Amino acid sequence: GVGMILSMVIFQLGKRSLVPVSRMQPTPSESTQGSSVDRARAKIPVLVIVMECATICLALPLWRAYRNGAEMFRFPAYAALGLSFLVPIYAWYRQLPSEDRPRVASLFTLFVIAIFFWVAFYQNGSSLTLFAERSTKIYEWLKPETYQVFNPFFIRMGGKGLEPSSASKIVAGMIAMSLSVVIMVFASLAGGDRDEKIMAPAWLISSYFVVTISEILVSPMGLSFVSKVAPQRMRGLMMGCW
Repeated sequence: GVGMILSMVIFQLGKRSLVPVSRMQPTPSESTQGSSVDRARAKIPVLVIVMECATICLALPLWRAYRNGAEMFRFPAYAALGLSFLVPIYAWYRQLPSEDRPRVASLFTLFVIAIFFWVAFYQNGSSLTLFAERSTKIYEWLKPETYQVFNPFFIRMGGKGLEPSSASKIVAGMIAMSLSVVIMVFASLAGGDRDEKIMAPAWLISSYFVVTISEILVSPMGLSFVSKVAPQRMRGLMMGCW
């Protein structure tokens, strides 16, 4: 809440520096792109709406049957739910101008890959903290909640001068994140799965170090890639998806 109030104060103080909308004239390419998008939007087929309604009507009873104990409806229920999300996304994709479709497709591919990265990254505040509480030796100066400090500390120490500029660094970041998970697998095999405070802090610290490397590689690179590849008219939407 405090941060939001401060952001509003900063916005009000700096509002004079903003360029009025009336001065922001679109370039010819943007105007052409806008007109093509508007024409495409006018061609939304009624069939898409019918398909969406049909998939929802199919998904709801299947899901209810599965939740009531009918295990045989598990896969059809998930398939129908997934289809109900994919139909509008596909319809929206088909409306895009042909020159924007490869860009949007590459961005959504990146988003799907990034899901696995962030799932592993946010274990910092859950699984790794539980490992520190249940299985790691506790010292007066190093308690379970203290391990959260290592991620920003390693960023400050090792993130200077790094400016990701290619998609290969995203791959390197994903590999690094996988390595951090492998470290914790070996920690569990070494006795960390017994919920006894016998594990050395080095296991967690090394995992946090590798996680930080992957974050430095993936997070800035993803933001840079999205801002460069996203079409002008939907850049904000693509940044939000990221």
